[in-house]
Amino acid sequence: MLDSQATTSRADGGGDASEPRGWRMVPSGPGLGTLVFVAIAMATVLAGGPYALYTGTLICIYAIVTVSQEWILGRAGLVSLGSAAIMAIGAYTTARLSETSWGLFPVPLLVSFVFGGIVGLLIGVPGLRFKGLYLMLTTLALQFIVMFAGQKYQGVEHEAGFLVTPPTWGSLPLNTPKALFIITAVVLGLVLFALSGIYRGVPGRVWNAMRQDEAAASVLGAHLVRWKLAAFIGSSAITAVGGSLYAYQAGQVSYNSFSLELSLTLLVMVFIGGLGTLAGPVIGAAVIVLLPILLDDLADAFAGLPDVANWLFINQATLANGLYGLLLLLVLLFERDGIFGLGRRLGRGALGMGRRLTTTRGEN
Repeated sequence: MLDSQATTSRADGGGDASEPRGWRMVPSGPGLGTLVFVAIAMATVLAGGPYALYTGTLICIYAIVTVSQEWILGRAGLVSLGSAAIMAIGAYTTARLSETSWGLFPVPLLVSFVFGGIVGLLIGVPGLRFKGLYLMLTTLALQFIVMFAGQKYQGVEHEAGFLVTPPTWGSLPLNTPKALFIITAVVLGLVLFALSGIYRGVPGRVWNAMRQDEAAASVLGAHLVRWKLAAFIGSSAITAVGGSLYAYQAGQVSYNSFSLELSLTLLVMVFIGGLGTLAGPVIGAAVIVLLPILLDDLADAFAGLPDVANWLFINQATLANGLYGLLLLLVLLFERDGIFGLGRRLGRGALGMGRRLTTTRGEN
């Protein structure tokens, strides 16, 4: 289905045999409202204290990864359970490079990007040769392999994990909370800008056609395996960058931080925020990161009732997981477009109501 906000035109001919002929799209960037919202959010975080900056950095990191997961899930129609494993590859790469002469920022990010793409290629080639659940099972195998390799690699000597040397730009340190937030926000902005152009071009049209009907996309000239592999490689490369930034933010890398539970949580972020949009995964990441903080605030609000406050504090993780599942269930049952889709529909409804009221008043 064509993007309703894109400008389409019929080409006069030509084109690559690996893509549908006759379709061109004019790229466009994010809307003014989105830019204003992002600017306000960044200004709010920058004006806050170290904890606000820490939270904002974590949201940006998870948003980078969830946006990359939405690429393969919402655009190419693929399912991966290995996002945490690819994050681990980026994190371990950064941890080891940070101790060498290659540790000058942003070299570890770029190397992680390349390594993530290579891993995506190695996993995607066998996984995409078959249909159905084979890619998901291949990425699940990657998850277990990386966890086992990480455990053996850390061994007894580094059982707690590897320390990450703080990033620097020459003599300028970049390990302050404000600097890390700015770095992750800039990387997130670059990822969103690049993917916005890709999605509004021919590749986005091809992936959308493949997701809806592979047979029809193949008849139009799309090389299915090639385009799926391109999406998986690109998504893996961006996910590894998210793992690299996570290593800088945490200051330490351990295989325990990249479990299968994290992979599933990242998928939940995508669904809760909304598939088929760039803003949806960002919203989903913010919701999942902020929910435990809201539970903490709720426990503090019941400070006058010690039994309730203690119960909330002790069962915070269980409550958070239950709320994740409830949100996911509500989205799947009632709002397939996620929180972003719900907000967009409510906004359009409010705008339409305002126009009708204005018209009625004018007629009177």
